Amino acid sequence: MVDRKTIMLSRGVNLGCEFKFEKAKLSITVSPGISNLQYDYTDLNDANVFIRKNFLHIPVSAKKYYTVSRKSNVFFDFGFQTSYFFSDIREIRDSISFVQQNTRNLGWNYGFISAVGFKTLLTRNIFFDIGLFQSKDLWVKYSNSSSVIKTERLSLVGAFNIKL
Repeated sequence: MVDRKTIMLSRGVNLGCEFKFEKAKLSITVSPGISNLQYDYTDLNDANVFIRKNFLHIPVSAKKYYTVSRKSNVFFDFGFQTSYFFSDIREIRDSISFVQQNTRNLGWNYGFISAVGFKTLLTRNIFFDIGLFQSKDLWVKYSNSSSVIKTERLSLVGAFNIKL
């Protein structure tokens, strides 16, 4: 029997660089970042369990732009993502005791990312993007001591871009 949990709480931040090819209206983006999944539940012994799993993401994608107006574009983005699962923290509290377990260097996830959205020029060097972002892990390589986590994400993303 496979134990599968759906976890909705995720947060993180990415900082990236976009390499544009103006004539082709195409760009290549690299934007590493950190995110975590966290959740809690009460186990069968009536103890409270809090879990936080931390990942380093390294997405690389190609983005194609289609002009809507002089200042606005619609874009489609598709690429590959690898995630390093670097920390798994588990805290167990009951009426008598508190136990914290921290496991490090757990393994790697590999998958695909895609996005569709709208980009508009706000000032001469500042752009604003808004769109739907999706990522899905397809392959995992973990140490034997950890449970396998495949992430799937569908997010509404807003981003400010500064042209240097």
